[in-house]
Amino acid sequence: MGMNVLIVDDHESNRILVRYLLESEGHDCIEAENGQIAVEQFDEHQPDFVLMDIVMPVMDGYEAASLIKKRAGDTHVPIIFLTAKHDEKSLLACLESGGDDYLPKPINGIVLKAKIKAHARTQELTQQVHAKNSELTRLHATLTQEHEMGRHVLNHTLKRSLQNCKNVKSYLSSMSTFNGDIFLLAENPSGGLYAFLGDFTGHGLAAAIGTIPVSQAFFSMCEKSMPIMEIASSMNKSLKSFLPEYMFCAATLIHVPESGDKALVWAGGLPDAYITRPGEGLVSVVKSRHMPLGIVPAERFNSEIELHELRYGDKLFMFTDGILEGSPTDSDEMFGEERVMDSLDRRVKEGGQERVFDGLLDDYHSFSQGSAQQDDISLVEITAGPIDNSSVIDLEPKTNLPWSVNVDLDAERIHSQPDPIVQVIKVLPADLFLYRRADMIRTILSELYSNSLEHGLLALDSTIKGSHDGFTKYYQQRQERMDALDAGRISISVSFDYERSGSELKISLRDTGKGFDFASQNEDLAMNTKPWGRGIALVRSLCETVEYSDEGRCVEATLALNPNDRKERYPPIAPA
Repeated sequence: MGMNVLIVDDHESNRILVRYLLESEGHDCIEAENGQIAVEQFDEHQPDFVLMDIVMPVMDGYEAASLIKKRAGDTHVPIIFLTAKHDEKSLLACLESGGDDYLPKPINGIVLKAKIKAHARTQELTQQVHAKNSELTRLHATLTQEHEMGRHVLNHTLKRSLQNCKNVKSYLSSMSTFNGDIFLLAENPSGGLYAFLGDFTGHGLAAAIGTIPVSQAFFSMCEKSMPIMEIASSMNKSLKSFLPEYMFCAATLIHVPESGDKALVWAGGLPDAYITRPGEGLVSVVKSRHMPLGIVPAERFNSEIELHELRYGDKLFMFTDGILEGSPTDSDEMFGEERVMDSLDRRVKEGGQERVFDGLLDDYHSFSQGSAQQDDISLVEITAGPIDNSSVIDLEPKTNLPWSVNVDLDAERIHSQPDPIVQVIKVLPADLFLYRRADMIRTILSELYSNSLEHGLLALDSTIKGSHDGFTKYYQQRQERMDALDAGRISISVSFDYERSGSELKISLRDTGKGFDFASQNEDLAMNTKPWGRGIALVRSLCETVEYSDEGRCVEATLALNPNDRKERYPPIAPA
């Protein structure tokens, strides 16, 4: 492809010779007899290439080359000096004034053509680099603008999270501009707190985008005082439809009631959480027992929760795996769970509860020795004790009349309603007086219904879960017997009797099965380490009474409800 070449020489014969050589190669030529005219011609024609003599009247080649280079700016315009001078000083001056090459006189046509071709290739590469740099600059500006927009949207989304709660401390450090970890905190309108810690697959903006549907579902359901079982189910359903298949959210969801003496926990995929106690150190592990959010479809999602009793001053610590995976620059050894547990236990015993949070972070940073973060890092501390919630609404029942809800499920309805407890909860009176205990009510109903179905109608034996592949066998048997179930009935009754001195919610279930050995289900929840029997133990820990009759076919549980009971058993927590 021909180029536009500026030939600068005060001898016309030299210009004619060079012009002849170049035009034979398909190039267009412009001539100038001195440096000043060369600069003017450059401004007018913007040539691709310049061949420059050195010694000329009015303005020499050195000055002209320097001016042309300045006018070219970022555009690469090669300048080849044509000179009869061969001394080192002259050749050095050629390069210092902006020249890219030189060719001695008399001019060798073959060498001239070769040099022009070589510099043309360099010029083409330079133009490509310049074009790519321009494109990168444009893309960077666009990306910066998009990041600003993303940051604005995400910050606006997270602004709804409760700030400055004296019961909660949090530390979040992102690996990049956007954080794939998310911590949400919200008041329960009927008293207490909801806390959510999540860790999305990956890092940066792609991971952070998932925080939008999570936060929307979280705050929407918290405003309605929904139980965390339903919040977890809603989040899972939302993320399953929103995220690509390779993404999910490891999470822990906690509800601490207004009394602050217990924590209801749903945990899936995050590292285990820990509970410390003043003077005792690390006292309990909160196991992460479920799959992360966004993996399993709604019909297979396990929303079961665990109850952890707390004493005043206990601290519950939850964190993402970024803390566990921290390591020094020159080592592959990770901080790990053992160091986390040791730090929590040691810090309590050495300096008391108030320094545990900062102490764990100090131990982490000391171990990692300032190495670059390999993951987003989050740490949350929740202190047991009464939750000071000024926005708690009046929890008097809407009616002081007794009421009851009765549901009768035959085999056909049992098949058509995989989780009938959701429907039972929905038909209960829409009263925030009940929503205050919604998690407990749903947990009690779910565990008792599961027991009536699996051990009553299906006559399953939970002890097989203790074998190597026991859970697989158990659920295979469950599916087989469910497929064969064509008769049987489960009756559910929920009744409420209002008394200002102490109301009661009674939950009873009756099935038409063969019954089961309910006497073997009396083991305390804290003492039960077997892979079965925890459901009834959990119900007993939540209820005032749990009584089985008719060989296990009938059960009645009583849950105490006192609208005036704020459980002020603890002194207030001093501000952090």
